[in-house]
Amino acid sequence: MQSYSYFKKLAKKSLQGNFVKCIIAFLFVSLLPTLTSAMNTRFSEYTIPVAVTGLISSLILIPCFKMGAIEYLFETIRKNKPPLGNMFNGFKYIFKLIPIGIARLISFLPLIIVSIVLINMLPKETMDILTEYYNNPSDAEILNAIPMIEYKTMFFLECLFIISAALSIYLNTHLSLCEYILCNEGISGFKSVFKSIKLMNGHILYYIGFSLSFILWVLAGAFTGGISNLILYPYQQTSYIMLYMELLYRNSGITENTKENIENNEDTIKEDTI
Repeated sequence: MQSYSYFKKLAKKSLQGNFVKCIIAFLFVSLLPTLTSAMNTRFSEYTIPVAVTGLISSLILIPCFKMGAIEYLFETIRKNKPPLGNMFNGFKYIFKLIPIGIARLISFLPLIIVSIVLINMLPKETMDILTEYYNNPSDAEILNAIPMIEYKTMFFLECLFIISAALSIYLNTHLSLCEYILCNEGISGFKSVFKSIKLMNGHILYYIGFSLSFILWVLAGAFTGGISNLILYPYQQTSYIMLYMELLYRNSGITENTKENIENNEDTIKEDTI
């Protein structure tokens, strides 16, 4: 497999001259989480309306806008000069995204189950103490009220929690290519799940490492209130698309357009490095 920088260089080359438009294509994907969080803080007294708005945003708006932006990226990579209005095309995938969402929920079942077990295994008194400490972390003496035997139980449950979280991440990573497969191949949501699992087989750790290579960008997003994500998302998603194309090429399920795009980008990078 190529280095992480290889796919990032391909992404930069593909976005040249169109980066601003791609930023606009990801505008809603970048800003909706920030707006939702701001609404939770500003209108915290309206619990149900805010919760419903956040749910609609997370389950419908953001995934659909992301699909429209990814489709826009594919057209940009192919040099088709798509209109910016294509960023709203993602809503046509709304029903195809349902199987992907269900598959992702299933992948997190180990973590969900262990979390429920963790909450129910600890005595109510211990949970109350932990809740009190969470609300007032500066007062560490609160924790002295927890019996030593409970600390041992908590340590065991924390280890179990970490293992289940790692397993859930491992399972969920198998589904990382679903959206790109939907946009590029036009197959059903169920087929995209199985195709993603097939393409990701043997490349899970590579993909996790590739994702972690963007960690500084993610931290910048946390410190800038999500503003730097306007730059990150087009760059990151295009890098993932290039990785998807490489895996598709390796698995010989490649289309002529995809093959031609990879070869053209490879030639450009080779010219720059000579």
